[in-house]
Amino acid sequence: MYIEKGPGKITGGLEQYGGKMTSIFRNVASILVRFSLSSLFLSSSMHTVFHWQEKEQELFALLSDWQLFAPFPDEWGQLVGLGVAWTPVWLLLISLGEFVGGVLILVGTKEKWAAALLLVLLVGSTLLSHPFWLFEGLEREVQTIHFLKNLAIMSALLLVLLHGIQPEVERSSFDFSTR
Repeated sequence: MYIEKGPGKITGGLEQYGGKMTSIFRNVASILVRFSLSSLFLSSSMHTVFHWQEKEQELFALLSDWQLFAPFPDEWGQLVGLGVAWTPVWLLLISLGEFVGGVLILVGTKEKWAAALLLVLLVGSTLLSHPFWLFEGLEREVQTIHFLKNLAIMSALLLVLLHGIQPEVERSSFDFSTR
């Protein structure tokens, strides 16, 4: 419903309620963003913990495939080989990072740091797990879709990193001290 305020000015939407609806909407949106972003990383972390051996084998196979089939110079191939040898440590660090980042996003504490951590983990995971450029046909389409979904999640994390999630506080885009 649109209402007229002053000569020649028409306003409407949430603003017509004096900002109260806008404030409520922003608070609800903040909760939804926190829950949706954190649930992805928390569930992934818990899945890793409850299916440790399976996830360890998957990561070992993934790193081994990169070591064998990717066209790396010898030095890079050796570096990836070190990654293969340290698979349990990598898996622990990834799972711990997903858990800590997910919890921080959920409770709204240090959310920018959490977004930065999760962004780093997701960039690495996406490049390693969904290299659509190495595939042909249907598998390329599937990997492209997964890659683009992760890119959308990275975009959301980038927005959290730049602006935070709390709607009622005005902050500088790069002020990491408040969150």
